Amino acid sequence: MKIGISGINGRVGRVLKSLIVENPDQYKDINLVFGLARYAASDLTLDVTDDADTFFDGVDGVIDFSLPDNFVRLAELNCDKYGKFMVSGTTGMDAAQMDAIEVAAQHVPILHAGNMSLGVNLLCALVRQSAARLGVEYDIEIAETHHRMKRDAPSGTALMLGRAAADGREVAHDDVAVFGRHGADVLRKEGEIGYAVQRGGGVIGAHDVSFFGGSEELTLSHKALDRALFAEGAIFAARWLKDKPAGRLYSMQDALEI
Repeated sequence: MKIGISGINGRVGRVLKSLIVENPDQYKDINLVFGLARYAASDLTLDVTDDADTFFDGVDGVIDFSLPDNFVRLAELNCDKYGKFMVSGTTGMDAAQMDAIEVAAQHVPILHAGNMSLGVNLLCALVRQSAARLGVEYDIEIAETHHRMKRDAPSGTALMLGRAAADGREVAHDDVAVFGRHGADVLRKEGEIGYAVQRGGGVIGAHDVSFFGGSEELTLSHKALDRALFAEGAIFAARWLKDKPAGRLYSMQDALEI
């Protein structure tokens, strides 16, 4: 399986490259042949191009950890000319960008996730189940912390968890989401899903989903200890996606069959 990494010079892209190159026995079915970045380069292990056509022409599939505009551009080019499968962990997508990816996924196999961690995606399933069972008398609050350089807030992972909670309660996420509270009159309404965001230091990612009842509190948590977990999850997803048909946008829940 010939793989190219889009965003290879980013935080996760670099980890993904190292993981594959330095563990040939574990990833002997993965042939990393190209990187895509804003500046072309070459070293002893990999050619990096800034030309998307050259990039697509040399690979069977793409793992993307870049920026939203770039992911959409690549997906649309892929639809028009190449038909390669794509796995993306790019976060910070707005509604229009997600709509464009949904359209592209009708024509080429695409898996997108706000977090590639297997643990986080299992956590989403637990959050969905808990929200369904506990009901609106339990208040849901989501707290997340990331490093100071993270661009988007709340994180894609926090939004995944919030949407899982909304799905469990069979409500529209955007109707109940509250992104921060400030002021003299911000009394909590029944059924809200609240978000709190912290940014600082080098924190890779920490997420807590709390269910506050009248007499108990349940908190489900995940902490990322090494960015390798995102790279490992992306490879897991690529191995699963490579033989799947187009027709809908896949998720890590699909790959994990949960």
